[in-house]
Amino acid sequence: MNVKIIDRSRIHAWQVCDEDVVGAETWEEAITWYVRETGIDRDNLYAVPKEVPLTKTLWSDETRTLRITYAQSIADASTFPSILSTTEF
Repeated sequence: MNVKIIDRSRIHAWQVCDEDVVGAETWEEAITWYVRETGIDRDNLYAVPKEVPLTKTLWSDETRTLRITYAQSIADASTFPSILSTTEF
C-alpha cells in the first residue's frame, strides 16, 4: 500500500476558474489536476489562478447553514489536489 503523508501547511486554495477553487501545493499542480479530472480545456481556465486567502469563508454545503474557512476545508479534505469549493450555492 502506497500512502502519501500530506503536509497541509503546504496546501493553498487556488481559484482556477469562475466556478471552482482547488486545494493544491502550487497553481501549476491545481491546473494540471483540474484539467485531468474535469476534462475542461485549459483555455477555459484562468491563465494564472488566483490564490484565495485561507481566512475567506465558504458555505459548507447546500443548506447554507454553516460557513467555514478555506483553512477548515483543507483540514477536512482527505486527498490533494481536490476541489475545495464550487460556485456559491
